[in-house]
Amino acid sequence: MAILISSQLITKMDRFHICEVQSLKLCSSMTLFEIAAKEADGEIANTDVFTKVLEKFYSGKRDQRTIDILNEKK
Repeated sequence: MAILISSQLITKMDRFHICEVQSLKLCSSMTLFEIAAKEADGEIANTDVFTKVLEKFYSGKRDQRTIDILNEKK
């Protein structure tokens, strides 16, 4: 489901404007999904779609707070 939504964002998002809060949520979610996909063994191996959303809308920057929270959990 996350991959489908993300791929739709890449193709259709240019037409929409989202508020700052939604933008932060999107960046955090894409960061989380990209990391989770990289760490998953098997089923979700393709991180391209999450990476593309981050590159297109956030100049490739990941949400540092999300990364920090995940690192605390390890």
